[in-house]
Amino acid sequence: MKKLLFPNEFGFDLPDAVEVQKLQAQYNFSDQYADFLVRQNGFEYWAFYGHPNRQNFIVSELAEQSVRTHEALKVLCSCKDNQLLTHFIRDEYIDYFFPIGTDPSGNIFVEILLGSYKGYIGCINHECYTQSASDFIKEIGQHYATAEQQELDALRRAMPSIFIDQGRLKAFDSLKPEEVLEFFVLYDWDFCSLTSRSFSFFINNVIAIEKPDGHFSLSLIDQSLKSKRVFE
Repeated sequence: MKKLLFPNEFGFDLPDAVEVQKLQAQYNFSDQYADFLVRQNGFEYWAFYGHPNRQNFIVSELAEQSVRTHEALKVLCSCKDNQLLTHFIRDEYIDYFFPIGTDPSGNIFVEILLGSYKGYIGCINHECYTQSASDFIKEIGQHYATAEQQELDALRRAMPSIFIDQGRLKAFDSLKPEEVLEFFVLYDWDFCSLTSRSFSFFINNVIAIEKPDGHFSLSLIDQSLKSKRVFE
C-alpha cells in the first residue's frame, strides 16, 4: 500500500506564518492544520497526477493488508484562496466547521471547531452546503415525514436533541452548537462521516491506489467503518 508523502511540492505558495496565525485566530482551527498551511499550504491532485516523477512522492511503508477505503481526496485548500469559505459563511456553518478540501465529487472535508468532536476531520455531503440551512432542514423533515417507524426510531436514537414531540425537526438557528454538531456527525443519511480523530492522522493516512493504466487515485484508509466511521 503506497502512502502519499507530506509535505510535497503539490501545494501552493507558502504563506507567511503571521498570515496563518491571523486566519487561525479568526476561525479557531487546530495547530496541526495551521502547521500544515505553513509547511505545505494545500494540495492539488492534478499537479500530482501529471507529475512525471510522482513515484518519488509515495512510499510503500504501510503494511499490505486487506483494508477498505472511503472519502477520496482531490484538493486541500490553501491559506490564501479557500473558495469554500464563501459557502460556509453563507450557510452559517463556519461557526462549526472549517473547510479544508474536497473529494472528486465536491463533498467537503472539514475540521470540526466546537464541542467534543473539536479537531476531528469529517466529510460533508455537497447537497448540504449548497442549500440554505433552512431549506436543508426542511428537506430532511419532508424525507422523514413519510419514513417508516423503524427508520424514524433509529434517527431519534442518534439525535435525541433534534426532534420535538411531533417528530418535526427544530429550526437550525434554534439548536445549540453541540446539537448542530451531533446532528451532522451522528446522522446516518450521508451528510457527515467522521474520517479521523485529527488533521495529523488524516494527512498521514492518504494512500495512492495504483490503477492498471499506471495512474493513481488518492483515498483515506478506513479500518473500522463503524456507525461513526472514526479511526481508532
